[in-house]
Amino acid sequence: MNIITIKILVFCLVPIGLMLLYLSVKSLRSLLFGAMAAELPYLNKTTSFYINEVGKYSIWHKGVLLQKVPVTQFKPIIKHIETGKIIALKSSVFRPSVNGFDKARVLLFHFNLLDKGEYNIQLAAGSSISKLEKFISNLIPLKESNLSQYTIQIRKSQPFYITMVSILFTIFSALVVIGGFVVSLLAEQILC
Repeated sequence: MNIITIKILVFCLVPIGLMLLYLSVKSLRSLLFGAMAAELPYLNKTTSFYINEVGKYSIWHKGVLLQKVPVTQFKPIIKHIETGKIIALKSSVFRPSVNGFDKARVLLFHFNLLDKGEYNIQLAAGSSISKLEKFISNLIPLKESNLSQYTIQIRKSQPFYITMVSILFTIFSALVVIGGFVVSLLAEQILC
């Protein structure tokens, strides 16, 4: 096989990698920008919302960027109104965030909803973060947030394993694009 054919075949990895990169980033976007099921202004402390699609959901807090938010003052409780069942919340390990120019949104909890119907979220006394996170947040000198601009959001999410596979595919596809481009340019030096 001549060197030109090898260069062309290796360079074909670039569009394949770009396609994989597009699909993996699209999957990651569904984690960060899932459909919103409810938005609760912090000062209201409680609201009801209706779920017509069972699956994985997440609780995000949203406020003004670079201001101290009251995550140490509340713990959300979600209850199915018809059955009275309290939904178990799992704390987010990685705490992904979405930042704009003046607003930020950070993931707090994940939970699974197995039944369609009406739910209620209530902000009870407690803390939504660990003791270590609380200690670190007390060390950072930020001004207190305007609580009228602080909200809690419930969004449709995706399972953790899909997120991890998407991250791995993003890394893999970026390496395929870079590798295909570099190896096709340096094929003569590598093979000779």
